[in-house]
Parts: sequence; structure tokens; C-alpha cells
Amino acid sequence: FISTTNNIFDIMRFALISSILLLFEASPVKSQTERPRNQCGMPDDVRYHLLLTELSQVSSINDLSDSSTPQGKTMNWLANEDGLGLCPGDVTLKQRYIVALIYYTTNGDNWKRCYKTDNACNRSPYLSPVTECKWGGLGCYPSGVVSKIILGSNNLNGRIPTEIYKLPRLRILKMEKNFLCGIFPTGIWYLPELTTLRIDDNNIGGQIPQENITPMRNFIISNNTFSGNIEGVGDLTTLKVLELQNNDFTGTIPARIANNAKISKIVWKYLVDEFYLER
Repeated sequence: FISTTNNIFDIMRFALISSILLLFEASPVKSQTERPRNQCGMPDDVRYHLLLTELSQVSSINDLSDSSTPQGKTMNWLANEDGLGLCPGDVTLKQRYIVALIYYTTNGDNWKRCYKTDNACNRSPYLSPVTECKWGGLGCYPSGVVSKIILGSNNLNGRIPTEIYKLPRLRILKMEKNFLCGIFPTGIWYLPELTTLRIDDNNIGGQIPQENITPMRNFIISNNTFSGNIEGVGDLTTLKVLELQNNDFTGTIPARIANNAKISKIVWKYLVDEFYLER
């Protein structure tokens, strides 16, 4: 009888332990570093390959595949760390990649405001698992398309990513008073809806195209290393503010700009020659 009772208790203990183990397996404790769950209905490697293929329309596949490049770091974040877990074909995939690329290209972890762990950000910190339209420094149209990038005086250090020109409805680009360098991406001059470009007080170079640049209202690129002449600015009939001083430009202000009564402010300086107008 005693042996039978012991056997019954052994069976009950085994059943209890098995139930507890099953409970833990059914409800695992999620660590803070666990990868976001793949909700795309496909294996992780297939999802990664499809994301890579789609984003190769924005950046080169070599850069995307190289974990040491900003593009490769952004690709890894988007595929393996982003809590939003976008699927291939998502309408915001390319846009989210491009604005996240700004973070990795300009040393985002050292920004003054709205870096990814900044709990004091007045909006959601950059790279948060919410729509990018809620990230600090970005603005969107009601449709969810990015319209503004406003990251002035934020300790950005690096280059402006070329891929920005693939944000087709970007209206305002402000990255003034940072530590940006390199050649200004040519494609940005031709963004069809760009009205404000402010990148003054950096170390950015390049030349202003001679024709067909976007008809901006505010064109502020002073205190950089731009060179060449500024004939292309003469076609900007919509200008209100033009600031070009302290670059390496040659030539003079085009007469059609200097005499344009619609412009409220022009600042131009080359060596000892200076032109200043404020209405």
C-alpha cells in the first residue's frame, strides 16, 4: 500500500512539473534585446532577401550588404531591430529606410536631441517603433509622406546621404549649424517641391547647377565651401531669402537676382566684395 501511494505521489509531482514547464514554454518572458517578431508570414531569410532587393532601388546592393557602411547598418536595423517590423512591399519601406539612413550617416547616437534613447525628446526619439512621421525632426503630409527634415544645431557629424533626393515630396530641408561635410548631393537641387534649403554653417562643398534647379523660396547655404559661379540662382524667380556669403564662389550676383524686388534679403560676399540687401 505504501509503495502504491508513493507511486501515485511521484506521478502527481511529474504531472505538476510538466504543467509548469508547458506554461513557461507557452508564455516566454521577452527580453529587452529580443529581435522583433517577423509578422510577414515568411521565413526571416526570405524577408531579409526581399527587403534587400527592394531597397537596392534606393542604395547600391553592395553598400546595403556591407555591415560597415551607414547603408548596411540601416539595412540591419530595418530588418532585425526595428520594432515596427515592416514587410517587403510596405508603402513606407523606402521612406523609412532613407530617414533612418540620416541617423547612421550623421552619427546619430551623438546627436544633441532626439537620438534613439533620448527620453527628453519632444516627440518620439529617432528609430522608435512608431511611424517615422512621429520622430523628432521629421514632418509629414496627412498622407504619411515625409515633407520636412529639420535637424539644425543638433551635432550632426558626417555627410548628407545622397538617398535624400528620393524623398520626392520633401519641402523643407534644414540641417544648419552642424558638422556636415562632403559634396552636397546633386539630386537634392532638383527635388520638385523643395521650398526651403538651409544648410549654413557646415563644411559642405559642391557647385550650384547652372539651370533647372528647384524654384525655392529660402536658399541659405552660407559659411560652407561651395565653389563655382551662381548663375543658376538667377532662374529662381520665387526667391525670398538668398544667403551665399563665406563660400568659395566666383563671379558676381546675377542682375536678375539683384534687381528682383520680390527678394526680401540677399547676402553675398566674395573676398573683399560684398553685396547686402534687406527690404
